[in-house]
Amino acid sequence: MTTVSLAAAVNRNARGMVSVLRALERQGVVVKNGKGKGVTWSLAVVTEPVKQEPVPEAPAAPEEAKPVEQIVREIPSFTEGRAAVEAVPAVRDISREIRRTRNKLEQLTKLRDAVRVIGRHRNLVQQLTGRE
Repeated sequence: MTTVSLAAAVNRNARGMVSVLRALERQGVVVKNGKGKGVTWSLAVVTEPVKQEPVPEAPAAPEEAKPVEQIVREIPSFTEGRAAVEAVPAVRDISREIRRTRNKLEQLTKLRDAVRVIGRHRNLVQQLTGRE
């Protein structure tokens, strides 16, 4: 089949299919027939099973990893006003808590910057407060 017909079959752009087909060719799944504009693709003749690259496993969690239930219980906004039956918070509740945390982080960042500026002018602050 041509690249265009393969792309039409899977509802993708033909330009995007070329890189996918080239990757499949490197893996030995398909074979490229021809060059230039008249390229067609076919399944490779398999005499032995195709060896796939091993999928890297996710890094192991540290030994001190807490279960999700414990993390949820430790965050007070998730446990306030919630029925005991509902063990997992709703996506809306999680999103609201993320917004609150971002807002608090922004406020703390502004406060930190203000304290840095005040720290640069300690002598002036001491004179204004009457301490020397």
